Amino acid sequence: MGSGDASLKRRLFVALMFPPSVQEEIAKRCAEWGELKQAFGGRFAREFHITLKFLGAVSEEQIERLDEAFRAALEGMVSFPVTAGELGAFPTASVARVLWWGTAEGTEPLQEAARRVERAAEPFGFPPEGRPFVPHVTLARFRRPAALRRWIEQRNWELQTGSRQGFSEFQALEFALVESRLRPEGPLYTPLATYRLAAA
Repeated sequence: MGSGDASLKRRLFVALMFPPSVQEEIAKRCAEWGELKQAFGGRFAREFHITLKFLGAVSEEQIERLDEAFRAALEGMVSFPVTAGELGAFPTASVARVLWWGTAEGTEPLQEAARRVERAAEPFGFPPEGRPFVPHVTLARFRRPAALRRWIEQRNWELQTGSRQGFSEFQALEFALVESRLRPEGPLYTPLATYRLAAA
């Protein structure tokens, strides 16, 4: 990564990106939930990942230093499996602005990675989040609050009883520092650096 124009800022976050096969699975599940778009105006994500920390606008001169800090902070972490948990919503299922899919396996190492990234970013002026980190994949966003409690309860019951499948288990092999470029058709995500995890 070159230093470039120090005045230029880029929209960045640190995340666990999902493999293409799992991306396709989640997109297929979302396509089955067309009622969310029709009834609530939901807009489904086009690419799926678990954000460890959203940094926002980052200057070119900070990117290389942050990369070094994150690489050091995540050193020694071991690869781990990730499996689908329950569906949920922010801020609540009754007034949902964001629909998400949580994790079952992989929750603790994701929380540990988020803590490490938070500590590494703080000296650069990126304050820690004021709420507990909940590992999740954003599925859809709503322009107006959506009353999704019953819908989420029904989908989670289907997941628990096996009548509906979650996404397939996969092995988390690396985290990434990602640039997000906003476009009318949805954001474009470009990894700028990757942080390989040690073999389990």
